[in-house]
Amino acid sequence: MALSQLDIHRWNRGERTLVTLAGDIGPATTPLLRTALEQCLLDGVTVIDIDLTTVGSCDARGLDAGDPAAGRRAGGPTGRGGHTVRRRPDGHVSVR
Repeated sequence: MALSQLDIHRWNRGERTLVTLAGDIGPATTPLLRTALEQCLLDGVTVIDIDLTTVGSCDARGLDAGDPAAGRRAGGPTGRGGHTVRRRPDGHVSVR
């Protein structure tokens, strides 16, 4: 079985960040994605736009990683809750 690879790039724009992904989102790469998104929240980012244009495949765990606040609605390590994840028609995902 070939190892999955996921390149993650982040561009900050004040309290908003664009995260672009290239590769496959699956069991081997989901932890990397979740860590990157959680770090955005810890850095005070209030809006995370995720560009999935160059993602080859994404399983259900990868979709769950798109919501770094999943399971933390009552607060938790990030101290934030109630984030909304939206997938736009252009392939971007927005976390608010």
